[in-house]
Order: sequence, then C-alpha cells, then structure tokens
Amino acid sequence: MIIPISFILALLADTIAWQYAPNFSLLVLIYWCMVRPQAVGIGVAFGLGLLQDSLSGVLLGQHAFGFVIIAYLSHQLSPRIRLFPIWQQTLSILMLLTLEQLLYLWIMALTYQPPDTLLYWMPSITGTVLWPILFLLLQQLHHPSKL
Repeated sequence: MIIPISFILALLADTIAWQYAPNFSLLVLIYWCMVRPQAVGIGVAFGLGLLQDSLSGVLLGQHAFGFVIIAYLSHQLSPRIRLFPIWQQTLSILMLLTLEQLLYLWIMALTYQPPDTLLYWMPSITGTVLWPILFLLLQQLHHPSKL
C-alpha cells in the first residue's frame, strides 16, 4: 500500500514543485526499483512516465522513455548500489539523474527545443542533494523498525 501512495505523493510534488525541483517521481521510482524490484518494474515505470507526461504537458512518451531506461538500470545496478554507504549511493543517483536529463536533452534536440541555460541541469543536482533525505524517509516508511 505504501508504494502507490508514495508515487501519488511524488506526482503531486512534481506538479506543485518549484522551477529547478528534482523529478520526485523518478527519485521514488529509483528507490522502489532498488528496494522492491519484484513489485516495481519496467511496466510501472512506463505507466508512471505516461502519467508524468500527461501532467506536465510534454511530448507523450518523453518521461516514459526516460523512466523505463532508468528503471532498467536501477534494477541492474541495485545489488551493487544497495551495498554502498549513503554518500556513494548519492553519487550513483547523480549518474542516473544526469542520464535521465541527457535523454530528455536528446528528445528536446530532436524536436528543436534546446534548453535555455545551464540551469537545465539543476534538477539533477537538487535530486542528488535530496536523495539521502528521501531514501531515509522511504526506508522508515517501508521498514518502520529499521533506521
């Protein structure tokens, strides 16, 4: 029950977030792909991406494409990433968030919509900064006895 609620809250946070906010839906997706890979997979990533596309008004499939790629990599890398201390996990999250933004940049280039400034990369930085907090919060909700 906590997984759907966390995705709904993340989608709400994405719709009311500030300009350079991280993609909360993607951060929550990465967490659940690493912690519960049998429950959250590529199909969930695709559906969540389509919801994100429809809520943000971008090209249909843009977020779905990025979410599927990042979910796949999260599944593949989760046994290694979960062994890392939180600061090394954060560096891995930076890599995943930057890859997601590179995929969006590629799609924007194909549709002739280049980013305005270097501030385009700010969501990756803010997502990396917020990852330890989000990780500990979701871990506490998922396993209330651990921390």
